[in-house]
Amino acid sequence: MKSLSLGMWDSKDFFYTGGETDINKIKDVELQLGYKLPESYVNLLLERNGWSLLKNYYLVPDFDYDYEYFEGIFGVDSTKEYSLCGKFGNEFWTEEWGYPKYGVYFGSHISYGHLMLLLDYRKCGPDGEPEVALVDQESDYRITFLAKNFEEFMRNLLTEDQLEEKIDSLIRESSENIEKNIDLLKNYEIRGGLRTKIGDYQGAEEDISKAIELNPENLNYYFRRMDLREEIGDITGSLEDCKKQMESNSSYYLLRKKIDYEMKLENYEEAIEDFTTLIEKNPEDSNNYIARAICHMNLWQTPLAVNDYNKGIEKFHKDSDNRDGYFDYKGMFESDYKNIEEYDKKIELNPFDFITLYMRGNLKKDVYSNYEGAIEDYTQALYINPMFLYAYNKRGLCKVELGYYEEAIDDYSKATAINPNFTYAHYNKSIPKNNLGDYEGAIADCDVAIMLTPNFSRPYVNRGIAKSEIGDMEGALKDYEAALNLNRSAEAYLNIGVLKNNMGDYQGAIKSYSDAIEYNSEFALAYYNRGNTKMELENYEGAIEDYTRAINLNYRDTDSYYNRGNAKRKLKNLEGSEEDYQKTLEIDPRYARVYYNRGLVREELENLTGAIEDYTVSIGFDCNTLNCYLRRAALLANFQKYSEVLEDYNEIVKLAPKNPSYHYNRGYYNKKLKNYSEAIEDYTKAIELNPDYSDAYFNRGNINNELGNSKKARLDFEKVLQFNPEDEWAKEMVKKLKKRYW
Repeated sequence: MKSLSLGMWDSKDFFYTGGETDINKIKDVELQLGYKLPESYVNLLLERNGWSLLKNYYLVPDFDYDYEYFEGIFGVDSTKEYSLCGKFGNEFWTEEWGYPKYGVYFGSHISYGHLMLLLDYRKCGPDGEPEVALVDQESDYRITFLAKNFEEFMRNLLTEDQLEEKIDSLIRESSENIEKNIDLLKNYEIRGGLRTKIGDYQGAEEDISKAIELNPENLNYYFRRMDLREEIGDITGSLEDCKKQMESNSSYYLLRKKIDYEMKLENYEEAIEDFTTLIEKNPEDSNNYIARAICHMNLWQTPLAVNDYNKGIEKFHKDSDNRDGYFDYKGMFESDYKNIEEYDKKIELNPFDFITLYMRGNLKKDVYSNYEGAIEDYTQALYINPMFLYAYNKRGLCKVELGYYEEAIDDYSKATAINPNFTYAHYNKSIPKNNLGDYEGAIADCDVAIMLTPNFSRPYVNRGIAKSEIGDMEGALKDYEAALNLNRSAEAYLNIGVLKNNMGDYQGAIKSYSDAIEYNSEFALAYYNRGNTKMELENYEGAIEDYTRAINLNYRDTDSYYNRGNAKRKLKNLEGSEEDYQKTLEIDPRYARVYYNRGLVREELENLTGAIEDYTVSIGFDCNTLNCYLRRAALLANFQKYSEVLEDYNEIVKLAPKNPSYHYNRGYYNKKLKNYSEAIEDYTKAIELNPDYSDAYFNRGNINNELGNSKKARLDFEKVLQFNPEDEWAKEMVKKLKKRYW
C-alpha cells in the first residue's frame, strides 16, 4: 500500500513542525488530552511532528460534493503555537472559542479558526478509533462527517490538480447516469453542485431546474437556484425563487434577499414596504433605516430619505462598537461606481440625492485626490441634509489636505455636536490642532476619542505626537506602546523608534526600527531612520547599508541618497559621497542642503571651482548661507579675488554683526584692497566686540603707522604688548614710534 506520508507535507515549512518526538512524548500528550490518538496519526507524528499540507483539498461526501481547504496538521511539540497542547491547541479551541468537547481538534482550515478539524470520539469512546469531522463555528458549531477514520481522511486529501480531475470525473459519471436515466433526481443534484464548484453557474442552474421539475416541493432546490440565477444575472428569476420559498418560510434572511433583488430591479416601492416590515420586527437595526432612505431618495422623496437616514445613523452610533467607524455603504447603496460619470448620471436624475453626492465626493477624495471638488460635493450634501455628520467629517479631512486647518476643526466640531460619541471626528480634530501647534487641544481631543473607544489605536499615536512636542517624552512613549499593543504594525514600531531616538536612546531606537523591518521587510522608512540613528552612533558602514536598502526599495528616495553621501564623506569615500549628492540633485535639483555638503567634498577633492559653484547655488536657496559665504570667501581668496571676497564679508557681517572675527577678516581684505579707512573701522569694531583682540590691535597699528598716525599706532602696539609681551615686532614699533613722536 502507498505510504500515507508520500507527498503529504511541505518539508521546507516548519510553521506546524516541532522537534523530533517519540512514543513516550506522544503518550504524555494523549494523557493531557484524555484521548488515545489513532495509530495512523501516531505513525505520522513519529515521521514528522506536525506538518503543513501539500495536499490541501478535501471533497466532502455529501449530496453535492462540497470541498474544503486545510492548511496543517498539529504535532505534539507544545513549544509550537499550533500543536495539540500548544497555545492554539485543543484546549484553546474548546475553552476560548467554545467548540464542543467531542474529541481532539487536530488541524487548521483556511478560515483561521472558524472551521476546525475534529477527531470525533462520540461513537467510539476515548480509546477507540474516531471519525474525522469538520466543525463550523459560524453555523452554531454544525458538524459535518468527513471520514470514518484518520487514515481515510489523509488518503482522500487532494492537490488542486487532483481536485479538478476528481470533479471532472464525477461530472462525467453523473452525466452518464442521466443519459441512462439512472436515479435522475440524485444525479441532477450532484452534477448541479459540482458545476457550481467549477463556476459553471449556467449549467448548474439548468440541472437544479431539472431537479425542481422532478420534485417541485423541495424548497432547498429553489434556494440553490435563487443563488445561481443571481450569479448569472437573472435577478428577476432570483426574486421569483425567493418569493416561492417565502410562501412557507418568511425568514429574516429571505426577506433581506427579496429586498436586495427588489432594489437591484429598482422596485423601490416594494422594497420600502419590506424595509418597513423589517423595522417593525427590529426597530434598532440601523441598516434598514438607511437602506429605506436610499429607496425614498430614488423616488425623490427627499424629506423621508433625510428622516430615515438620520434615524439610522443615530441608531448606528448608539452601539459603542461603531463609535470609531463609518456606516458601510458599499453594495447596499450602489456606491461601488468606478468613475465620476456614473455618479454624475445618477445625480443628474436626482440633484437632491445627498448620499450619492457624498459618494461622489468620496471618489474624488480617495481616488482622484480632488479635494476641492470633494468639498463641493460634501457641501451640497450638507445643504440638503444639515445633520449629515459623515459629510462634515470627510469635508474636514479634505480641508486638512489643503491646509485649511481652522476650517477643518470647525467641520469636525459640527460632526461631534451632532453625535458626541463619534470617535473618528474627535480623533480627526486632533490632527489639525497638532499642525497648528495646539498640542494641549490635540491631547484633549484624543482623550475623548480614547474614552469613547479604548481599543482604537490611532488616537494614542496622535496623542503621543502631541506629548512629544510639549516635552512629555515618557507619556508619548506610553501612548505609542499602547497603540502598538492594540495594532501591531511596522508603523507603530517606527513611531516608538523615532521617539526613542529623540530621547537619546539610540540602541532602543535601533531595536524598534529593526522590529518594524522584521514586521515589514520592505518598509523603506524604517531602514532610513535606522540609518540616521547609526549615524548618531558613528556606525557609518551600518548606516550606509540601511540607506542602500531604503534606496533599493525606493529609487527616488532623495533623503537616503543625501544621508548616504554624508556617511561616505565621514569615511573619506569622497568620490562615492559626491556621486550620492549628484544622484540626489538629479532627482530633485532644489534639494538645497546638498549643495553645501557637495561643496565641502569638492574642496577636499581640490575641485575648488566646483565648490565655489555649489556654495553660490546654496546661497541662492538661502540654505546654510553664513557658512556658504565663509567657505566661498576662503576659496575666492585662494584665487586672489579680493574684491569678491570683500563682497562676501559684507554679507557675512550683515548675517553675524556680533562676531568680532568677521569684522577682523573684512578689515584684512579692506587692507589688501588699500581701503585703509574701512579697514580701520573694521578692526575698531572687532576690538569693540572683543577688547582683548590682540591681532586686531596689531593690524590697526600697522595701518595707522602706514597712514602716519604715529600716536594711534603706538597706542595699538602698546596694547598688543599687554597681551603678548614677547611680540618682537610690537616692541620694535613702540620704540620707533616713541622716538618719532617725541
